[in-house]
Amino acid sequence: MKQYLIDARLQPGDRLPTEHEWVERLGVSRLVVRESLQLLAGSGLIDVQQGRGAFLRQHSDISVFDQLTFGIDLTQLDYRQVIEARAMIDLAVIELCIARAGADDLEALRAILREMERAIADDQPHEALHRAFHRQLLRAAGNPIIERVGLALMDVFWKIGDSNPNLVRPVGYDELRSHQALLDAIVQRDLDQSRAVVAAHLPYEPGATYLFPLIRLTTAASRRSEIDAHG
Repeated sequence: MKQYLIDARLQPGDRLPTEHEWVERLGVSRLVVRESLQLLAGSGLIDVQQGRGAFLRQHSDISVFDQLTFGIDLTQLDYRQVIEARAMIDLAVIELCIARAGADDLEALRAILREMERAIADDQPHEALHRAFHRQLLRAAGNPIIERVGLALMDVFWKIGDSNPNLVRPVGYDELRSHQALLDAIVQRDLDQSRAVVAAHLPYEPGATYLFPLIRLTTAASRRSEIDAHG
């Protein structure tokens, strides 16, 4: 949707396509369209008016995080640094989800995975659902600052992936199982297992040293805390 706002050269006050038009244009469900519109509204990019539709807001309303994702030069980024930054955010988000995610948050995640499973089985587009799952995790963390930073970083990560498909794994049953394992770990409040799922989920180079020491250290610190608590 953000790319559409750029390509269409809309002016402040211009009306965006309807939900039905987005469904047809993007090949996704209404659930994904509504969530995406809510995210754009929360970012200050659009104004959703009941019964009238969604409209582009003034540029001055766009936050610094959204300006980052619109203007960042992807050719200047080291993909390993993006993965490392994403790992930092993911670890923080998962820990907060374990502590704060409520029944509604967990059901929203389950609903996305159910729809994703149906889409994969029917050989329908499902990349948007994969991304919706990660956005919902950010929301379930219950920290608006981390949510906004995480959304901006995810946008960068996905833009790089869109430009370089060989850098990311295709979304399919393996990705679905990974998401389900992560959700199960959150439901069980199992921090170590959730970190293990994050480590296995992120793309990386064999033998890479830039990412996994972070996960090993945070997991080890968690175990030491548990030992201290029981000792």
